[in-house]
Amino acid sequence: MPIVKVKDFQINYEITCDVEGTTLLLVPGFGEQIGSVEYPKEQCHIFADHGFRVVRMENRDSGISRPTVGNEQIQPYSLKDAADDVAAVINDIGEPGHLIGASMGGFIVR
Repeated sequence: MPIVKVKDFQINYEITCDVEGTTLLLVPGFGEQIGSVEYPKEQCHIFADHGFRVVRMENRDSGISRPTVGNEQIQPYSLKDAADDVAAVINDIGEPGHLIGASMGGFIVR
Protein backbone atom coordinates (compact mmCIF):
# COMPACT_ATOMS: atom_id res chain seq x y z
CA MET A 1 0.00 0.00 0.00
CA PRO A 2 1.37 3.40 -0.92
CA ILE A 3 1.98 5.99 1.77
CA VAL A 4 2.21 9.73 1.20
CA LYS A 5 3.84 12.04 3.75
CA VAL A 6 2.03 15.20 4.84
CA LYS A 7 3.90 17.34 7.33
CA ASP A 8 4.36 15.04 10.34
CA PHE A 9 1.96 12.31 9.16
CA GLN A 10 2.05 9.42 6.76
CA ILE A 11 -1.25 8.76 5.00
CA ASN A 12 -2.04 5.28 3.71
CA TYR A 13 -4.02 4.68 0.54
CA GLU A 14 -4.57 1.91 -1.99
CA ILE A 15 -5.65 1.65 -5.57
CA THR A 16 -8.35 -0.94 -5.05
CA CYS A 17 -9.51 -1.28 -8.66
CA ASP A 18 -6.92 -0.08 -11.18
CA VAL A 19 -8.95 0.12 -14.37
CA GLU A 20 -8.85 2.67 -17.17
CA GLY A 21 -11.31 5.41 -16.42
CA THR A 22 -12.17 8.30 -14.18
CA THR A 23 -10.72 8.04 -10.69
CA LEU A 24 -12.93 7.89 -7.59
CA LEU A 25 -11.10 8.82 -4.39
CA LEU A 26 -13.06 7.44 -1.44
CA VAL A 27 -12.54 9.38 1.80
CA PRO A 28 -13.78 7.60 4.94
CA GLY A 29 -15.33 8.89 8.10
CA PHE A 30 -13.61 9.32 11.45
CA GLY A 31 -11.76 6.22 12.65
CA GLU A 32 -12.47 4.11 9.57
CA GLN A 33 -9.69 2.29 7.79
CA ILE A 34 -9.32 0.76 4.35
CA GLY A 35 -11.69 -2.19 4.04
CA SER A 36 -14.15 -0.90 6.63
CA VAL A 37 -17.90 -1.06 6.24
CA GLU A 38 -18.06 2.32 4.48
CA TYR A 39 -16.19 1.23 1.35
CA PRO A 40 -16.00 -2.57 1.20
CA LYS A 41 -14.13 -4.17 -1.69
CA GLU A 42 -17.43 -5.44 -3.14
CA GLN A 43 -18.67 -1.86 -3.54
CA CYS A 44 -15.37 -0.86 -5.13
CA HIS A 45 -15.77 -3.62 -7.71
CA ILE A 46 -19.22 -2.28 -8.60
CA PHE A 47 -17.65 1.14 -9.26
CA ALA A 48 -14.91 -0.55 -11.34
CA ASP A 49 -17.52 -2.49 -13.33
CA HIS A 50 -18.92 0.91 -14.30
CA GLY A 51 -15.51 2.07 -15.55
CA PHE A 52 -14.08 3.84 -12.50
CA ARG A 53 -10.56 3.55 -11.11
CA VAL A 54 -11.10 3.25 -7.35
CA VAL A 55 -8.72 4.61 -4.71
CA ARG A 56 -9.41 4.24 -0.97
CA MET A 57 -7.52 6.18 1.70
CA GLU A 58 -7.34 6.40 5.47
CA ASN A 59 -7.59 9.52 7.58
CA ARG A 60 -5.03 10.44 10.22
CA ASP A 61 -4.91 8.10 13.22
CA SER A 62 -6.77 5.33 11.36
CA GLY A 63 -5.32 2.01 10.26
CA ILE A 64 -1.65 2.55 9.44
CA SER A 65 -1.98 6.30 8.79
CA ARG A 66 -0.13 7.77 11.74
CA PRO A 67 2.48 10.29 12.81
CA THR A 68 5.90 9.85 11.27
CA VAL A 69 8.67 8.23 13.31
CA GLY A 70 9.83 10.39 16.19
CA ASN A 71 6.48 12.16 16.49
CA GLU A 72 4.27 9.48 18.02
CA GLN A 73 2.29 11.88 20.19
CA ILE A 74 -1.10 12.54 18.62
CA GLN A 75 -1.59 16.22 17.88
CA PRO A 76 -4.95 17.89 17.35
CA TYR A 77 -5.83 18.55 13.73
CA SER A 78 -8.61 20.24 11.82
CA LEU A 79 -10.75 19.42 8.79
CA LYS A 80 -8.37 21.64 6.82
CA ASP A 81 -5.47 19.38 7.84
CA ALA A 82 -7.51 16.36 6.75
CA ALA A 83 -8.27 18.12 3.44
CA ASP A 84 -4.52 18.68 3.00
CA ASP A 85 -4.09 14.92 3.43
CA VAL A 86 -6.63 14.31 0.64
CA ALA A 87 -4.80 16.83 -1.56
CA ALA A 88 -1.52 14.98 -0.94
CA VAL A 89 -3.09 11.70 -2.04
CA ILE A 90 -4.50 13.44 -5.14
CA ASN A 91 -1.04 14.78 -5.97
CA ASP A 92 0.43 11.31 -5.54
CA ILE A 93 -2.10 9.50 -7.76
CA GLY A 94 -2.96 12.29 -10.20
CA GLU A 95 -6.07 14.46 -10.34
CA PRO A 96 -9.15 12.36 -9.50
CA GLY A 97 -12.38 12.80 -11.36
CA HIS A 98 -14.52 12.53 -8.25
CA LEU A 99 -14.17 12.69 -4.47
CA ILE A 100 -16.65 10.73 -2.39
CA GLY A 101 -16.77 11.17 1.37
CA ALA A 102 -18.67 9.17 3.96
CA SER A 103 -19.62 10.74 7.28
CA MET A 104 -16.70 12.98 8.32
CA GLY A 105 -15.17 12.28 4.89
CA GLY A 106 -18.09 14.26 3.42
CA PHE A 107 -17.03 17.32 5.43
CA ILE A 108 -13.42 16.84 4.38
CA VAL A 109 -14.14 16.70 0.63
CA ARG A 110 -16.58 19.56 0.78
